[in-house]
Amino acid sequence: MTQVLDRPRSTARGKPAPVERPHPLWLRSLFGAVWAASLGLAVLVVVALVVWSADSRTTSSAGSAMRFAVALWLDAHRTALSVPGGRIALAPLGLTLVLGALLARFAAVVARGASSHEPGAVGAMVLVMTLAYGGLASGLAYVGRTATIRPSAGAAFVTAAIVSLVATAIGGLRGADLRGAVWAGLPPALRDALRAAGVAAAVLVGTSAVVTIASLFHHANLVGNSIDGYSNGSGRFAMAAISLFMIPNAVLFTMAYLTGTGFAVGAGTSVTLAGVHVGATPALPILAALPRGAAPWPVVAVAVATALGAGLLAGWRIRQHAGGDIGAQLRTVAATGVVIGAGAALLVAVAGGPFGPGRLAAVGPSPWKVGLTVGGEVAGVALLVVAVDGWWRLWRSLPGVGRR
Repeated sequence: MTQVLDRPRSTARGKPAPVERPHPLWLRSLFGAVWAASLGLAVLVVVALVVWSADSRTTSSAGSAMRFAVALWLDAHRTALSVPGGRIALAPLGLTLVLGALLARFAAVVARGASSHEPGAVGAMVLVMTLAYGGLASGLAYVGRTATIRPSAGAAFVTAAIVSLVATAIGGLRGADLRGAVWAGLPPALRDALRAAGVAAAVLVGTSAVVTIASLFHHANLVGNSIDGYSNGSGRFAMAAISLFMIPNAVLFTMAYLTGTGFAVGAGTSVTLAGVHVGATPALPILAALPRGAAPWPVVAVAVATALGAGLLAGWRIRQHAGGDIGAQLRTVAATGVVIGAGAALLVAVAGGPFGPGRLAAVGPSPWKVGLTVGGEVAGVALLVVAVDGWWRLWRSLPGVGRR
């Protein structure tokens, strides 16, 4: 009797539990783009409303605060904002990195859930998310226009799509665990050049970050006075937050400064190791850390050591991975110079841009000057390393020398 009572119930009378099928890849990708854009924009809108409500003397409406958040979101994607007499396209790269990280995170989740039998899953996901994200940015540019700030819907689609393309490709490859396969599929010479350019970039950007932070601490009183110059707490918070988001821009400006090309803070101005020629600057607290004159010798020494260190490490990596073939090493040196030069030019081009009307139409380093200088410095020192190593190998191979 007990066995009869404990007998499992037959499933013949009941229907099997339905198997939950995942949503199509294109729909998951669309949701990912919408969530990434909505989350990033929602945070900015909430912060803008909090700042607006905290200012008891403001005459603007809540709608104006929300439209400002939309404009800041678009500016973070480097969408040009037309203002009376000029344009603003200087993106706060700190915010750009945060929004890009959101995109990469959602892309990784979508790619991780893609089944293996879906052909070109990562590529399809990147395409859908890029088009959807660009479309959302275009719509936001249309609805976020004001009497003084007028973003272009077409430009918003292009710039946001570029940010999405880069971020979702990185996140998709990570989520699908394809980074190793893509790296292995690159030509060996290109992998060697990327390794060497990577260590050189680490030295350049790392040293520039240290110098930037040191300069901010050195000019902390001036930065604080610039923030205190705003009459209310909401203005101080807004300027401090924008300056914080501009620190990556300042790091890339410092990289141009240390490599000798310098940068501009307005048309007809220059900030270089040899001297500083600027007039009135915008009331942005981070600009209070600008140099006041020619660089002192410790800064010049750091600049020289940075260039030498980047080239030496790049040459060491080339010697280590390119083998003993001197011809292959020379080709890798040339490729490394092209890669690091093009990368530096692209980064400083993104970091700079117009920041308002008049003389502020030109802010930041010259991309082609930085690219040529960085590529030449790194490749030149790396070439010296390869030449010395080749000479040493040749000398050691002479009869009787190697036995000593």
